[in-house]
Amino acid sequence: MSFQQQYSRYVQIFEEYSKGYFNLQKAEHQKQHASQVHQISQVLGISADISQIHIHKKASLQLWESMEYSFFGGGKRFRPVLSLALTEALGANLNRILPFALAIEMIHTYSLIHDDLPCMDDDNVRRGRPTSHKVYGEAGALLAGDALLTESFRVLSQRNIEPEVSRQLIDLLATSSGTYGMISGQLTDLAITKTEANLEDLILTHKNKTSALIEAAVVGPGFFVNQNVNLQIFGLLVGLSFQIADDLLDYEAKKEKNNFVHILGLNEAQKLLDVLTQKSVEFIKNHINQSEFLVELVHFNKSRKL
Repeated sequence: MSFQQQYSRYVQIFEEYSKGYFNLQKAEHQKQHASQVHQISQVLGISADISQIHIHKKASLQLWESMEYSFFGGGKRFRPVLSLALTEALGANLNRILPFALAIEMIHTYSLIHDDLPCMDDDNVRRGRPTSHKVYGEAGALLAGDALLTESFRVLSQRNIEPEVSRQLIDLLATSSGTYGMISGQLTDLAITKTEANLEDLILTHKNKTSALIEAAVVGPGFFVNQNVNLQIFGLLVGLSFQIADDLLDYEAKKEKNNFVHILGLNEAQKLLDVLTQKSVEFIKNHINQSEFLVELVHFNKSRKL
């Protein structure tokens, strides 16, 4: 199987699982409406007709629609693919990692929705389509992001995962996406746009803003197997490589200050990406079995065009 075929296989497995999850939750949500109306009738003694609950039902459906609009709006699915590939390389069943892969992608999607808001980057287009707030309004986009963030933890709490593993995954997700990870990095990123950052500031910013979730995607699969390898090292290498590759792709279009190309220059940024890629390959070959796809994946990141 070629690299592209294998990548597409992982994406297809993830997409089918994710669509099944969303469809199930939407169906369960409708059942909950009837249950809530019944409870109101019983407890408060108010006669309520489920067929007359229009506004609440419409708002609920629009919330799920807005969540799906961004979640299924395209993208490389790099983080889920990384988790699935590493899980398989470590000898674990892919079905076990899928809830965690879904949770990470929900977090990633919510962060993009919020990044696009006028109070942040104020972007009107993402992946060739209007951003969430251009379609559903600022409040609708904000709530869609909030819902995806909250739902990500619900995914992990209700799936069939051993309690101790579930606890570890929830802690990992919260740490990597919260004040010790992505949120901290995003705030620092906003701060450094107002001044001239140095390389150390930039690396620490993106270790949190971009790399933290990628590190989580790498570390998570290790909880399902008995392994003593420090997967966080590999996650950091891949995470920083991913950000530098993004900066190399974007520098012509955006001319942003305070990215790796701006601080290092085009040639030195490319050299740093080469070094991190080589270190990633060495880590894979030294510590992970069945590593051919993972090696190709880090090279794919280095040479990707989007």
